[in-house]
Amino acid sequence: MGASMSVSQIMRSRVSIRAYADAPVSADTVQRILDIARWSPSGSNMQPWKVIVVAGAARAAVCGLARRSLAANPHGEEGDYPVYPAKLAAEFRARRSRVARQRYTAMGVPRNDAAARAAAVARNYDFWGAPVGLFFVTHRDLEHSQWAHLGMFIQSVVLVAEELGLGSCVQEAWARVRATLHRHFELADEDVIYCGMALGYPDRAEPINMIRSTRAPVAHFATFLGFAQGGQSRGGFCCVPEPRKVSAFPTPNSGEPSMSIRINDTAPNFKANTTQGPIDFHEWIGNSWAILFSHPKDFTPVCTTELGYMARIEPEFTKRNTKLIGLSVDPVDSHGKWVADIEETQGAKVKYPMIGDTDLHVAKLYNMLPAEEPGTSEGRTAATNATVRSVFVIGPDKKIKLMLTYPMSTGRNFDEILRALDSMQLTARENVATPANWKPGEDVIIPASLSDEAAKQKYPQGFKTHKPYLRTVSQVK
Repeated sequence: MGASMSVSQIMRSRVSIRAYADAPVSADTVQRILDIARWSPSGSNMQPWKVIVVAGAARAAVCGLARRSLAANPHGEEGDYPVYPAKLAAEFRARRSRVARQRYTAMGVPRNDAAARAAAVARNYDFWGAPVGLFFVTHRDLEHSQWAHLGMFIQSVVLVAEELGLGSCVQEAWARVRATLHRHFELADEDVIYCGMALGYPDRAEPINMIRSTRAPVAHFATFLGFAQGGQSRGGFCCVPEPRKVSAFPTPNSGEPSMSIRINDTAPNFKANTTQGPIDFHEWIGNSWAILFSHPKDFTPVCTTELGYMARIEPEFTKRNTKLIGLSVDPVDSHGKWVADIEETQGAKVKYPMIGDTDLHVAKLYNMLPAEEPGTSEGRTAATNATVRSVFVIGPDKKIKLMLTYPMSTGRNFDEILRALDSMQLTARENVATPANWKPGEDVIIPASLSDEAAKQKYPQGFKTHKPYLRTVSQVK
């Protein structure tokens, strides 16, 4: 494990883990997590939580009980409360359905294959392969009013686990066998099992672990009152001088608000006109890697050199099963004229497509311009489009693997992007990491999720241990 991340970094990068490395988690590690998480906020310091931790034979016994119970009661046991209300509001139902589709796609489960979907759901009751399972218990007398404090405790467990290099998945699905678990653990009548949690070292190469669900921006769910008009609060949010009516949740017909784009998010799909005709972006990527790089305006000097350089080294990307596509907010016919200038001045012919983003749709979709930005490309200058200077590397799974944004005055280093691509393709293929300034052929890092014993089997030629968390090995040929 490398340097610890801040809480902000963890919150912005964490995903629910549904595929785990074959690496044990010690009781001491779980004890350490709980010892820190116990300081979670708690109203009136009631601390309304208990935790049951299972591993090994105890874990296997619980999983077996769950399977037998669900075989007899496919819809789950009659419990204290439903996981989801019978009449789930449309906006919540839409969000749940959206992320479910993403998960089934990542697991390769066809939309209409009911048996495959049931098998995927059943993996909940094996803790998704995690070596450790946790059950969170609260007191029945507290009812729902204090369950928020239990939720804060569970989140604290998740955050501390991430800090220590572990992944987790909070599992409400275990509520379907709550009565069986209650009897098995011989709990008191007043005890209520709220949910389970899978805990272990993530297998980062699995597509299911690359899904990061979107979140609405603060402006969509928060209202600020009482601040000076035209000023800002200390948090940097725009202030609201008078109360205003806001919609607490988006309606299904309004669509989700614009979201930030982060690594491991699914690259937003779009249809666009290019210098090589109309495309559907995901269909155009196919089974390749792709690099989308944007420009604020046609006929700009720095971008002219960049497009020309990418044209010269495009064969190197082709060798790596990687497609290139440029974007500028000007029309496609303007791109055609610019391409002629690029060939004349840079000595290379642009053979990859260039998107004409005249309605600014792609720039907004990829968070290069604010979603509320008005108008079209007409009348805009390079300065007003200065933030449209990004590079996105996208994998065959349509996930964003890398993002870079440069100022207009600094030409992009596409040799570095080629080096980073080599690293990402290697690490995806071999489940290793690469150190600072790594180049192909140099030593790579063995991930912390691989135990020493497993590393000895995988690398019989030997490896070097610098620290327990830092081990290097010769690059796999």
